[in-house]
Amino acid sequence: MDLQSGPSIQTNWGELWYLEIAARMLLAAFLGLMVGIERERREHAAGMRTHALVAVSSAMFMLVSTYGFPLVPEGMDLRFDPDASPPRSSAASASSGPA
Repeated sequence: MDLQSGPSIQTNWGELWYLEIAARMLLAAFLGLMVGIERERREHAAGMRTHALVAVSSAMFMLVSTYGFPLVPEGMDLRFDPDASPPRSSAASASSGPA
């Protein structure tokens, strides 16, 4: 299957094709459903819908945090500047919640 056909989004990492986004989201939904089916068989609290929703939202979060922010400029060293941080690390911190 050729995922590089049709409209695309231009990002700093290259082109991200809409079909590739859809394939990633469907794969996440399928894998989340598989985990949910296993849990429903064992009568655990979170089932198919919950795991499918969590898997799709996690995939969407990673797509946005990877492709949605610009890259850090070449000469900028973020290790020693406490005021500057890459947007991807901010997104990762927000998803993990306050410590």
